[in-house]
Order: sequence, then C-alpha cells, then structure tokens
Amino acid sequence: MTRPNSPWQSLDTRIAILFFILTFVFSTAYVMVRPMGTLDEEPRVGAHVARGHGFLTSLDPSATAEPTAWVPPGYPLLCAAVYGVLGVETPAALRTLLVINAFAFGILISGTFVVGRLVFGRQVAIVTAALLIIHPIFFLRLTYFWHTYIAQAMLV
Repeated sequence: MTRPNSPWQSLDTRIAILFFILTFVFSTAYVMVRPMGTLDEEPRVGAHVARGHGFLTSLDPSATAEPTAWVPPGYPLLCAAVYGVLGVETPAALRTLLVINAFAFGILISGTFVVGRLVFGRQVAIVTAALLIIHPIFFLRLTYFWHTYIAQAMLV
C-alpha cells in the first residue's frame, strides 16, 4: 500500500510506467515475430570478444583479424556477455539482444514522456511519446543489432 503523498500515486508516474510497459510488450512481440536484420558491426565485434579474440575487426570473423576501435566497447561487451550465456550468434542470443533493444525503446518512450511533461506539459508529452512509438525509423529498426537504443535510453 502506498502512502498518501507517495510518488507512485502521481498520475504522471503512472503514465510513464504505462508507456514503458506498453512499448516494451508491443516491441518485444514485434521483434519475436519479425525476421531479424543483418548483424551489424557491434555484434560481430562482440562475437570476437566472446570467443576470446579481443576487439577485432567486424569485417573478418577469424581469430587473426586486425584489432579495431571502430565501435565503442559498450555494446560489443553486452553482446559478448549474452553470447557467453546463450552461445555465439545463436538464435536465442540474437533474440535476447533484440529484447534488450525493446527494453531500451520502452525506456526511451517513457523518458520522452517525462522530459516532455517537465518542459511542455502532460498533453504535449503524451502526444509526443505516442508519436515516437510509431515513428518508422525507431520502430522498424528494432530488429537491427545496434547500440543506438541503449545510448538514447541512457541519454533520456
């Protein structure tokens, strides 16, 4: 039970949580039924890291590939951690990375509502977050393996 002045009783908090849940559930369903995009640079570098090769170029899958600093290390390390648990580039590992994208997309939408509410008001924030959910560049790119969702969610 919440106290009378608890932040959970705030309508804005409940709206932000609702945006997160709806976006995460809808996005997760989308990435589970839609064919996966091609592997981008980050998960290929993550495969090298998971195999113990280190940060090697994504252009060559062999253990003798050249070292690279092409991509920031965060997402390849996340990919390597998922690969370490579920296997390198297995369907389960790749779907897990897509669910992480969906989670970050939910945070992005919820955070957009919160920032919009602080700056412009509740009605504008609701419309902005709702429009961002259906924005084709964000929504259709959910099935690609890239660090952008996580970086944007952290920024918001």
